[in-house]
Amino acid sequence: MLHRSLCRLQLASTMSTRTVVSSRLFLPLRFQRAHSKLCAQTAQFSIIDAEGIFPSDAPNDEMKLDAIIVLGGGLTAGGDLPLWVKRRLDLAHSLYVSQVHAPPILCSGGGTPHKPPVLDQEGFVVHEATRCSDYLQTEKQVPATRLFKEVSAYDTVGNAYFCLSIHAIPAQWQRLAVVTSSFHMPRSRALFEHMWQKAHATQGLLLHDRSELYFAEASDEGVFESDVLEARTNKEKEALHRWLQDSEHLPDLKHLHWWLHQTHRCYAVARQHEGSSRASQPRNDLLLASY
Repeated sequence: MLHRSLCRLQLASTMSTRTVVSSRLFLPLRFQRAHSKLCAQTAQFSIIDAEGIFPSDAPNDEMKLDAIIVLGGGLTAGGDLPLWVKRRLDLAHSLYVSQVHAPPILCSGGGTPHKPPVLDQEGFVVHEATRCSDYLQTEKQVPATRLFKEVSAYDTVGNAYFCLSIHAIPAQWQRLAVVTSSFHMPRSRALFEHMWQKAHATQGLLLHDRSELYFAEASDEGVFESDVLEARTNKEKEALHRWLQDSEHLPDLKHLHWWLHQTHRCYAVARQHEGSSRASQPRNDLLLASY
């Protein structure tokens, strides 16, 4: 059960003027011992509706998840999963087994604009979500029937948008966990919260009255050299700042759709030539090592 979930989760946020009382959630002892190094100390819970985003206490009852979303984070040159992605998947699996009803796990990620795609022996593209689902099947024995993929996303903006539009809306998922690394969580949380809120603000869109999102962080401990982690953290802060500026002008899903497919480097036809250019590459080798 998620109220005995994954590592101690302390709910806190400065994104709402509502008073938020701190709350802690606990993982069963057997999972604490097995996964004590997998997760960071904090995660958050938010209620989202047409009026806004409201960080809140976790409910006292069993938190039955409709799905668990785990974000991809790159592949090695040989097509393997890097350590930080395995941490995310291990954390998602721990949430999965803590649930009585075995919710689906959605693996999100097609690739990245920062590196050429990995190809298999027959020359076909290997998507990040494919490798993630392979890992959950072979290493964690999650059946294929409990796994979903999203392979349209080539960055975190795409992760949030395509998880929402391809899966959460048509599947009518209301209560979701989002799993990623600590260094990646501030921007991921903002993107998922804001995009879900824009969906609720869109007239005529069939959604529940509200959505509930839980954000679980996988530990960064030992996954990067300190200078690599610093470079990536700084990049995440810059990207979060840009999103907060852009998001102010996107009141609903219609405007978000236009912005994504007309202006974003990864998805706009007008910018598709930039995908393989040097302009799409990270600024330095330290940053590149985190993709």
